[in-house]
Amino acid sequence: MWMSAEHERVERLIEALDAATRQPPVGAAELLDALRSLLGEFRTSLLTHFGLEEDGGYLNAVLTRRPTLDRQVEQLKDEHRQFAVLLDHLLAMLDATGPADFLLIRECCARIQSFVACTRDHEQRENALVADVQNIDIGTSD
Repeated sequence: MWMSAEHERVERLIEALDAATRQPPVGAAELLDALRSLLGEFRTSLLTHFGLEEDGGYLNAVLTRRPTLDRQVEQLKDEHRQFAVLLDHLLAMLDATGPADFLLIRECCARIQSFVACTRDHEQRENALVADVQNIDIGTSD
């Protein structure tokens, strides 16, 4: 249950980031404040989510059931680390951007959009991995 609640929180924040970066800014200062706040909250939630997946979450269950998937699981774990680095870079870029920096604001929005797309792709691959393991287990128990 705790995993699905955190997963839903991450999904909600992904949607909020996506919407915030697609809207034309009403005011640059307000947009920057909103992006900083959303991205900071997203960072906290996503890293918590990744921690839950790695420490007693589904990644361990996948390896227990299918040890041959260790490379895929390690790749996903390494992506978790890379997401943390990217989030730190995005937050630093936002902090260095002022309301008059329209080109930088556009660049921040584009990078956040790219990050959102990568996050969605990562989550889809994780879900597919878990589904494959569950389907194989169900298929072998029939």
